[in-house]
Amino acid sequence: MYAVLTGDIVGSSKMSDKLREQTFSRIRKQLEFVQQGKTAYPLSIYRGDSWQILLDDPKDALRLTLLIRTALLMGDFDGNNRADTRVSIGIGTVDKIDPEDVTLSYGEAFTLSGHNLEAMKKKQRMAFAAPALTQGDCITGAVIPLLDVLIDKLTAKQARAMNGALRGLLQQEIAKECHITQQTAKMHLDRAGWIGVGQMLHTFNDEIQPPGTVISKNSL
Repeated sequence: MYAVLTGDIVGSSKMSDKLREQTFSRIRKQLEFVQQGKTAYPLSIYRGDSWQILLDDPKDALRLTLLIRTALLMGDFDGNNRADTRVSIGIGTVDKIDPEDVTLSYGEAFTLSGHNLEAMKKKQRMAFAAPALTQGDCITGAVIPLLDVLIDKLTAKQARAMNGALRGLLQQEIAKECHITQQTAKMHLDRAGWIGVGQMLHTFNDEIQPPGTVISKNSL
């Protein structure tokens, strides 16, 4: 199985060229975090504001989605230039892969991802489809909508702290990176709902791979 993430930038028509470029640069950086030691397919951009990512390790799909959204929502260090994106995750088989431009690839995972993005409701930012997974319907109908609501409410500071936690940083490391105290880092994570988000990630990973496998350290 593969995972395909298809997305488009929210409000892109009102963005400056500089902010649009910065937004895609942030997406690429988050992709690099999950590609270390794995097959690296490039971020493909099409229609000016849409993008697509192919992952050969589907357990990275949800974490990457959250990494991307928190990276955009935290904006610059001062909280300016925040952005957001819609993301549709499709997990399934792939028939053909174009390693240079994944938008030229096709298969079940691409179809699921693309169709769900087109079917998103106005305020929806995340969608998921994985018919082969035992708990796929639960993830689609409960986990993803709850995560969508939580992420949508993040402040810039909370998004920055959660992004660090998603990268496996401990609270003291998040504090150092954000130039705040560990107590403040914990406060941001607590208000962001990181304990619940972290548990949802573990549940998702257990569905993709055998339980007991350590993904990364966390800030719980």
